[in-house]
Amino acid sequence: MSVLEELEALAQRYAHEAIRYDKAGATGVAIAYYQKAVDALLRMVEIAPDHPLSQVYVEKATAYQERIKALQSLELSLIHI
Repeated sequence: MSVLEELEALAQRYAHEAIRYDKAGATGVAIAYYQKAVDALLRMVEIAPDHPLSQVYVEKATAYQERIKALQSLELSLIHI
């Protein structure tokens, strides 16, 4: 298995876990897994910027970063209730 394949598998696993915890309401854990997925996706783009799926990886990483921001905002709003 190549480094890219390993990173892709990791990113998928992290994203799956993030979504699972997100749905369960475990915001902090979901954020951590979303961040791990982002890191793996961006590392893939860093290693192989000309890969045919690089743009897809960047788009997914951006979507996960947006979800992290949304969850962080939710956490802050719950603290102030």
